[in-house]
Amino acid sequence: MSRYTTSDGLSSMQRLEWIRGFQSGKKWLNSLVSTETKRLYSGYFKRYCDSVKKSPDELIALKLEGLKHIGEPSEFLAEDLLEDFLENADLPRSARTNSIEGGFLAII
Repeated sequence: MSRYTTSDGLSSMQRLEWIRGFQSGKKWLNSLVSTETKRLYSGYFKRYCDSVKKSPDELIALKLEGLKHIGEPSEFLAEDLLEDFLENADLPRSARTNSIEGGFLAII
C-alpha cells in the first residue's frame, strides 16, 4: 500500500487504476499533466464517485441525459450533484476550488 491511503482504504495507485477502468476516466486522467495532480485529484474524484454512487461513465451518461432536457430541472443534475458534494464534503477550500476549475467538470 502506498503512503497515500485515504478513507476508502485504497492507495493512490489503486484509485488511479479504478478510474482508468472507465473510458471517461482514462480521458480525464490523460488531460492532467502532473503526476501529483493525478494523485491528488484521483482521491477527491473517487470520493465523489463513491458519495454519489456513480462511476465516471455514469456521470457522463447523467450529463448527456441532462442535455436532452434543456430548460428542465434535470438539465443540470450532474452539475448539481457535484456542487452539493463540494459544498458538503469535508474538503480543504483549495480542493473545492481546484475541483471546479481544474478537473471534475471536465469529466461531466
